[in-house]
Amino acid sequence: MAKRFNKLTPIATSVALSLGLTGCFGDDDNNVKVEPVVTVDGVANADFNIAVSGRAVKGTLKNAALSVKTVNANGELVDVAYRSEVTSVEETASATSEAEAKSLAEKAILDASPSVVTGEKGEYTIYLASDFSGPLHISVNTKKDGDDSLVKCDAFVGCGDFSAASDLDTNKNDKVDFGEWYKDDLELSVVKLIKTTSSDSSSVRGIQYAEGDAAASFKANVTLFTSAAAAILIADGEISTDTIKSASSKVIRALIGDEALLATLTADISEGGAVDFTDVDGTESIDAGVLTMIQVAASIQAVAAKGDNGSISDVIEQLKNDVKDDNLEASDTFTALKEQSKAAGKILAAVVSGDTEAVKAALIEAGVDEETAEQTAATAQEAKDKAVESGATTEEDLKEDAEKSEKQLDEIGNGEVLKNAELAELLSNSLTELKAELVSVQTLMATFETQLANVDELAGKDDKSNQDVVDYGVAATEFERAVRESDISATSTQLTNKIVELVSSTNGLAAKDAQYQAIADDAAAQKPLVDSENVKVQALVASSQQHLADAVEAVNELNLGKEFAKETAESAIETAKQAETDAVSAEVNFNTIKVRFDEAVGSIESSQDAQTAKDILAELESAYSLNKETAQKFFADASNALEKANIYVEEAKSTDEEADSIATQAATSDMHTQAIEHYYTVFGSERIDEMATGVAKVGTGKLVNVSAVSREGADAVFNVGEVIFDVIKDILDNGSFGSGQQSGTSEKYPDWEYSYDTERYSFSFRNTRDGQNIDAIGSFISTERSKFSLTWSGMVKSDNGQTLNISEQDSAECLDYANSFEREVITPNASCLVIHFNDYVTKFDDVDADSVDRVTSYNLVTFSDGPYGFDGFVSFDVTATDIDGYSVPIFNSDVTQHLNFVVQGTSEQVEFSTSFDVRYEEPVEEIGSMTISLLNYHGYQFSVNLVDESDPLMGEVSILDEGLTRFKAGDITEIENGFRINYISNESIDYTNIEVYGDR
Repeated sequence: MAKRFNKLTPIATSVALSLGLTGCFGDDDNNVKVEPVVTVDGVANADFNIAVSGRAVKGTLKNAALSVKTVNANGELVDVAYRSEVTSVEETASATSEAEAKSLAEKAILDASPSVVTGEKGEYTIYLASDFSGPLHISVNTKKDGDDSLVKCDAFVGCGDFSAASDLDTNKNDKVDFGEWYKDDLELSVVKLIKTTSSDSSSVRGIQYAEGDAAASFKANVTLFTSAAAAILIADGEISTDTIKSASSKVIRALIGDEALLATLTADISEGGAVDFTDVDGTESIDAGVLTMIQVAASIQAVAAKGDNGSISDVIEQLKNDVKDDNLEASDTFTALKEQSKAAGKILAAVVSGDTEAVKAALIEAGVDEETAEQTAATAQEAKDKAVESGATTEEDLKEDAEKSEKQLDEIGNGEVLKNAELAELLSNSLTELKAELVSVQTLMATFETQLANVDELAGKDDKSNQDVVDYGVAATEFERAVRESDISATSTQLTNKIVELVSSTNGLAAKDAQYQAIADDAAAQKPLVDSENVKVQALVASSQQHLADAVEAVNELNLGKEFAKETAESAIETAKQAETDAVSAEVNFNTIKVRFDEAVGSIESSQDAQTAKDILAELESAYSLNKETAQKFFADASNALEKANIYVEEAKSTDEEADSIATQAATSDMHTQAIEHYYTVFGSERIDEMATGVAKVGTGKLVNVSAVSREGADAVFNVGEVIFDVIKDILDNGSFGSGQQSGTSEKYPDWEYSYDTERYSFSFRNTRDGQNIDAIGSFISTERSKFSLTWSGMVKSDNGQTLNISEQDSAECLDYANSFEREVITPNASCLVIHFNDYVTKFDDVDADSVDRVTSYNLVTFSDGPYGFDGFVSFDVTATDIDGYSVPIFNSDVTQHLNFVVQGTSEQVEFSTSFDVRYEEPVEEIGSMTISLLNYHGYQFSVNLVDESDPLMGEVSILDEGLTRFKAGDITEIENGFRINYISNESIDYTNIEVYGDR
């Protein structure tokens, strides 16, 4: 593979686009004649009529800023257009193509989304476009400084101290008391599922959508509880009606405990619970569940006020993560919340009772000073009276609900509720397993009962002849062995013990939590069935043993031992012979399928061939299971036959049948030896090696397409960079980058025409011969470490003529992608390139080679013609280090450049990822590694180290076993025009049709 990396040497060539954009915007007096650029208009329309409204409460968040986003196909949050009233809008934009113009118009609609803040009671309403469909993510933020946002203190014990004198301190005691407003940094969020009848988004990453009307109205309250549910949903990556229900239930179980208290919110916790007890207005009803939610949420402020667990934002963030990660029992924050919630429950009960002195006592017990306690008791009493007067509840209902709430607030945090839920799931699964095992016992019992009836018939014969006695003895012997070796007695006894434990455990669980009574009832219903079956099994076992004893006694009484031994041996031999026939047949079938499988693997030239081999592999695995089963039975039956033959020899000594018995013994011994050999042939390590090799060979066969796709994908992106670089260099040498719009034709590539606008950072490239085209638009993100974000789309061709469509173009997506490098990198829903600078940059005149630290790119790619289909992405990330390993500008001399290049997607139903980790320096010995992973096939990986051109590439093929442990299935060595793989079964295959690199 000579010159395999000529385009990667240096790596800077692979990002020629960035070289062109960062090195060419200087002064140049040379001018070229340019033609006027023709622009077209694009129009975008939107009807904003889907209402989403709710309240942000923890207590009330007033003047809190809303952030409205959607969750894209990759699980990332991206901006979504909305308005603050029902309206229809139309935007027009101009560009060099209609698609770009429409994209700009749509962006104008998005950018015009207003700033929305919550009202006096935390209320908000926004309107989405009528064609919006999908998951909506709303966050609500208050700040300590810089805006008018406020948080209402709804904790009876208060929310800490004012840091300075404040007009918000109504009683001037320097404390943030129950019912007072204060400033703090706080963020709450909610995920809501939206679907309109006009949209079809079913293809988005498996996400399913809630039903709604074209002009629907959705309720989305924003609370601590919706924030925890949102964290779960975003982390899990799938947002559907079912996952929202699951997340809602999980949050209620974790932070409340009793789902029955909040039964109406288990499907979607954002539908309610947004009540501020300091100012209940009757728009939300109050019950025991809501009271509990209020006090748990209020207690978070009390926890934060103590200062041991961080700010209120810290406390909420920790709780969200602890709920998401099932880590509440080990959480110090949740332990503190438990203590505060228990105190809040006592205070609530006192408030509802109307006994002011009891309220004061409960507050003082919770650590409130006497003067503040007296003021808070009066304020809390007024709040309770207002709740009743508003119609949210009645005095009688409130007392009853407060009693339930106090009890529940006493129980949260002790782990009991979560333990009960986990135990319920465990017991339910155990009960399901028991039912399946019971059915298996009942099925086996039906077979044995038929066999018992035959033995009973032989035993019940009147005036038995000698042959009848021998027949009875043989039948009784075989029946007793079948029952004994089936282990049905032990299995039935285990079931009996298991159901006793399950009944006890489920009753205990139901006694602690009535919602699990159904599991206890189910266990109770199974017990008589198990007991009844166990009685039958034990009676059957006893019958088999009694029949054998009676038969042996009858044989001995008539001195028929020799005859009995002979026929018992002969019967056992016949059984073993049948087992041998079955085992040989299974082995032949296995080997026949294996030949087909090997032939299929050997003839793989396409993805369809690989799929055929995979289908045959499924047959082979089934045949292997049967092969093992029949081998085990052959060994067991041959061992029994040998045992019975030995008894026959002993009984036939010194009789005319001694020679016959010895011959029988010898034949049986040979058969037993064959059974052992067969057993080890089937179960030996060589079979495991063959199976692993078979799986790996199919995987390697799939690389025929994948390798070509990887090469074509790499070609395409490299070629885009080279063309743009050469065109820009041509402009540099012969033209001008003066401000405004310019156009021309490349001298080096006369088929390529170009136009650009240095004010809008837009570029357009067109190949007049074959229709290749590239449209790009960029923008600066000017900070201490600036970035230039470029988004493009177009159609390009690889070296072999494969056509690749690169899409989509979205400036907002690419700006998010660029900014995400300051934190966790997101995957954009657009084709992007980002140039990372090490200083403040506002225009290209400020750029030189020393200012570029990194270049990253992500490209959505589809192959639209040629022999291989592909849909996925091609990305790269280029950095550089100096001799000591420190990060340095990538275009400096004497640096080591690092490139991570990935081609990932689906080709001909094969999901794969090809990753190149490459570094370049002079002199070069080893420049990195390359791994191809088949994402939906046994964890298959094809990995090699990328060495210099004087040595062959070396690596290994590996797969995952049933336990998901990776192990090597073969060694890889580069050969002329391909690779040789030496599989662990000692089979060596040359693959000359795997061509990942091309001329790279």
